[in-house]
Amino acid sequence: AAMQVASGEAAHALEQRAAEQYLFSGRLEEGRALLARSLRRHGVRLPTSNAGASAALRFERARLLLRGLDFRERAPDPTTTHRLDVLNNSGVALGRLDSVRASALIARHLRLALEAGDAAHVASGLTDEIWNRTLGIGDVAEVPDLIARVEALLLRTDAPVARLGLHFMRGYYYLN
Repeated sequence: AAMQVASGEAAHALEQRAAEQYLFSGRLEEGRALLARSLRRHGVRLPTSNAGASAALRFERARLLLRGLDFRERAPDPTTTHRLDVLNNSGVALGRLDSVRASALIARHLRLALEAGDAAHVASGLTDEIWNRTLGIGDVAEVPDLIARVEALLLRTDAPVARLGLHFMRGYYYLN
């Protein structure tokens, strides 16, 4: 109902949140449809088929591997920060029900955060990368280095969500 009376960015933000809530509540089809529409506004296409999702994941992982994890820290602009927020939130929301599409979004989020030089989003993206590695997407032997990178970033960046995520991921890694 709120989306029907809102306009512009407010309507887009409500649509994004509705997509996340549908996904969190297990309503995959409704959530995925709203999420795809929301992501299109940011130039991101959510794959519709499982084969497309798998290809998107491989493509994003390859781009990340070629790019590397080093970056030059700089102040992010609000438009880029908003796009990174949407990608990160979408990956997290989708992760509970559709890990392949979620992992593709997470890899894209990390790559774009590295390119933007946004330290808080890089910390969050690296935390998500730890999750992927513990699930077998990428080399799990690199997790200690990823943990060290996030810890170093958190010494100079205010990123409470990444800090919380790191504690969770560190525990998950050491338990597995």
